[in-house]
Amino acid sequence: MIRIPVVHSEEDLVVDDRVGRWLIRHDFRILRTTSGHCRPFFRIRYSSTRWPVHVAVARWVVGGYRTGMFAKHLNGDVMDCRRRNLEAVRTKGEAGGGLPPLVDPLLPGLSSLG
Repeated sequence: MIRIPVVHSEEDLVVDDRVGRWLIRHDFRILRTTSGHCRPFFRIRYSSTRWPVHVAVARWVVGGYRTGMFAKHLNGDVMDCRRRNLEAVRTKGEAGGGLPPLVDPLLPGLSSLG
């Protein structure tokens, strides 16, 4: 297990050793948005595109970009991207989503965020 710091955050991404070594060796910075699904991602530039492509770490780990699948976090923690915590699912809805940072899940009206 390797912990990789998230840029501009006090959180760490948890990944398996092999995945973590690959990300570090290729000098990918892990980012996380403050809105939307809040899943950690890295950017990669393709020669065929003008702008970098955002790659969700969990979906990349389960091979979702090759197969069209999405990643579901079994323990609900989107920062835990170890293979044993991920399950490949067919639809984005089955994968669920993370809560925006600093949101209390017990607040009334939270269902309007989803």
